[in-house]
Amino acid sequence: MLSRGENHLRQRGECIQRPQRSTDASAHRRTGPGQRLQDRLPTHRRLIELQAAAGNLAVSSLLRTTSDLAVQRCGDHVDESCCCASSVQRQATTDAGASGAGMPGTPGGTCAPAVSSEDGAPIFFSRGSSALLPAARSAIVRLFDDWTVAGAASPVRLHGYASREGGSTYNLSLSCRRAEAVSTELVLLGVPSALVTVFAHGPTVEHGADLKANRRVTSAVDRTPAPVPVPPSRAPAPSAGSAPALPATLRFWIQAFIPNTLPGAHAQPSGPFAGRQVFKGPPLPFHFNSCFETDERLFDPSPGAPSRMRFAIDFDTTSGTATHTESGDLTFEIDCTSGSVKCRRVPSPRVLVFNVARPVLPGSRRFDIQFDVEANDPCVFGSPNIAVRGNVAIDLGTRAVSSHVFSTLFPAIEMYADDGTGIRTFFTQSPAIGSVFALFAPGIVHHSNRFTF
Repeated sequence: MLSRGENHLRQRGECIQRPQRSTDASAHRRTGPGQRLQDRLPTHRRLIELQAAAGNLAVSSLLRTTSDLAVQRCGDHVDESCCCASSVQRQATTDAGASGAGMPGTPGGTCAPAVSSEDGAPIFFSRGSSALLPAARSAIVRLFDDWTVAGAASPVRLHGYASREGGSTYNLSLSCRRAEAVSTELVLLGVPSALVTVFAHGPTVEHGADLKANRRVTSAVDRTPAPVPVPPSRAPAPSAGSAPALPATLRFWIQAFIPNTLPGAHAQPSGPFAGRQVFKGPPLPFHFNSCFETDERLFDPSPGAPSRMRFAIDFDTTSGTATHTESGDLTFEIDCTSGSVKCRRVPSPRVLVFNVARPVLPGSRRFDIQFDVEANDPCVFGSPNIAVRGNVAIDLGTRAVSSHVFSTLFPAIEMYADDGTGIRTFFTQSPAIGSVFALFAPGIVHHSNRFTF
């Protein structure tokens, strides 16, 4: 029997995925278990996982809720064990239902296998799980960028698979949940949910005898029709040698700083830091009447501008390798009245993730740099982290750079790049809340940008 809400979904022409009884945690709880709470800037998928598991991450209104994302459009088809289908697949379902055929382990005609067409890197999963692995993030961001390059209006098809371990009904549901996990990521990146169709193929050996190879989701972006060729101009074509050479190095840097425009900032009247712009900190135990430094500046693209946390990436276009450096400037804590020094230390930013994914497709010259860096106040034990996590994609073939970066609400954060011709601004973010209390508030900020060099 369908509940009132499920009947409403049927009337609206939408499809729901009902929970299955299994040992897979994602079958009972779509969001999965959260991991270390230090990840205030998790991947798009884990933003929702942590929101459910830890209850301390409020995703901005731009992000859909998991209950919304679980609903996939598929005409008038409502099924208990498999994903939504395209109109072609639904027709096959109808035909199969007439003959009593269907996917193994499901009622006759409820779901027909789709024909898989792959043009993206496969996304692999652990045994019996639909939780996204860390390596999946780069592949999903690449898929999003491919969709953007294709015109940002093309339909995306996701094909979920499972190995032949376990029952057919369970594996069909598992393959569906895997495809839906990738769909959720794409929607959070900006692909309209109406353009994403998921297919469940269930257990298979299509990708080889190795069980691991079949625990995957593959993808395809329907390319927009090619434009009608334009007759060649009479103007002479530029010579092959006229294209500018690639810069030897591409440099990116992120700086987190406390602006001197922070509400309550004032010049310290006395003590060794007299005249410095400071602000009063929260009344934490052992830190009563404490004032802390600002960086006495506004946005500044200079790589060495005063900052609480500084993180730089240098990418060598010849070798396809990247290095990183991280640093921070002096932090001090003083008595707001007397100006006496309570603490003065230099923060030590921690790089949790730094990885360069080299091209995987034939002919590709695209490199993906993943990073996760954080820092906290060395004068306040247990203080929440300033954190930045993201991905920078560098395509040397198209000479394009794109980025997706997530940051905490506080303090001010800026990102720049230098391709040898000048400094480019990726983003500038003022404190979302004009107080250090923003570090205690749930939430993140998503930044994306793209430029050619």
